Amino acid sequence: MDLAAENGNNKPYLMSVRKTAEYLCRSEKAVRHLYERRILTPLRIDGRVFIDRREIDQKIEEARLHAY
Repeated sequence: MDLAAENGNNKPYLMSVRKTAEYLCRSEKAVRHLYERRILTPLRIDGRVFIDRREIDQKIEEARLHAY
């Protein structure tokens, strides 16, 4: 389940752990490990965990800028 679209864009920014795993090409276990280590910030809604895609994109961009 994905929640919320940003500014009329149909692209959701809150993603389930499963969708986050697909987005990052990682396993669900790896995604859980990322938020357990506080690399990603989990948002808990009604007992479910969601990750903000914008946070992931920001971290990717920061890593790209510091790679060189």
